[in-house]
Amino acid sequence: MVKQKKDFIWNTLGSISFSATFPLLTVAISRVLDAEQSGLFSVAFVTSQLMMIIGNYAVRIYQVSDIREEYSYKEYYIHRYTTCFIMMIVGIFFINFKGYIGKIFLLNILLCFYKMIDALADVYEGRLQQMDFLDKAGKSLFFRTFLSIGIFIMTLISFKDIYLSTLSMIFVSIVILVIMSILPAHGMKSKNRNCSLIHVIDLYRQCGPLFISLFLFNYVVNSPKYEIEKVFPYEYQTHFNALYFPAQVIFLLSNFIFKPLIISMTNYWNNIEEHSMLNKLIIKIFGLVFLLVIVSSAFMYMFGISILGWLYQVDLSMYKGISIIMMINGGFIACINFMYFVLTIMRKQNLLMLSYISGFLCSIFIFDIFIQKLYMWGVVLAYMLILFIIFSSLLFFYVKEMSKTKVLSNKGG
Repeated sequence: MVKQKKDFIWNTLGSISFSATFPLLTVAISRVLDAEQSGLFSVAFVTSQLMMIIGNYAVRIYQVSDIREEYSYKEYYIHRYTTCFIMMIVGIFFINFKGYIGKIFLLNILLCFYKMIDALADVYEGRLQQMDFLDKAGKSLFFRTFLSIGIFIMTLISFKDIYLSTLSMIFVSIVILVIMSILPAHGMKSKNRNCSLIHVIDLYRQCGPLFISLFLFNYVVNSPKYEIEKVFPYEYQTHFNALYFPAQVIFLLSNFIFKPLIISMTNYWNNIEEHSMLNKLIIKIFGLVFLLVIVSSAFMYMFGISILGWLYQVDLSMYKGISIIMMINGGFIACINFMYFVLTIMRKQNLLMLSYISGFLCSIFIFDIFIQKLYMWGVVLAYMLILFIIFSSLLFFYVKEMSKTKVLSNKGG
């Protein structure tokens, strides 16, 4: 019981600090500098988050649920160094493709490097969680992100310089990575000490569909920001970030519960007699997310818009209705993320990929149609439709796979 409390507390603190990084930094820039600089930073940060998906390569859940250690710890972290190298190369090409030059180019590169450190830390924190030390993984995540945010804000206030603030954040993040992630993870004993180049390459194959799924989903999640960049001035990015902040809180609060459940869900799935437990757990999670959406929507309607307007130093009074839709979108993102965990544990990566491809293809066409007719309302409504399509397809595939196992179980009986 004490161990579970420690896991929950530190995972919660780590998740809060990590998820709070983007909104806190954009709020700080908006208040210390202006909304335009905050919007510019937010687009660069979104690009770095997208690149981090390449660095992570969606291995974390696969690694943590590899309780038999079919792949060795060394194979996991060698694989991660190769993906991080690829991440930076792709990042440079992507930033060039976007046409960024000068200081904007530099800011994008610096933030990509910062998120590459997060990607490296993820494989070591994944090792700690795999060895049932989720509390240590949470501590590492918390102190790395909390101190990085703190030094960024202090440097920004002192020097009014985004670039120097980002460099200071990078330095702190590297120090904490070594002390609280790499050294403790290297100290863990391994069942499998082998290291095979074939296994390292095979991780690309095994997690390829997961990577494609997560990359497409993160592109879809951030696609409104790219669409806004095409049509509206940069200060509208700050408006959207303010509206997205509470929606992200829904995802954040639900995610506190998701991560500690990975091992339990893996055991439920591996024991066919306990599949009903997995079904009940999913229903409870959906119920929790629904409750969070209702409570947060009521709060946003009564107080939220005024608070966010004060935080970001912008007028959001015209977005009261849009804010409710954004709460619903936050609920969809939380449920989609949970189903990603579930189908990964079930090793149904290809079905995940199909769901996210469908959402990505819809996003290519839907946004332009909705924005032309409804402007900012079009952005959030198109967003909701795309998320609903992804969630529905994931749920369909889960029910279909569960029905197959029930048939096999009846035949076996």
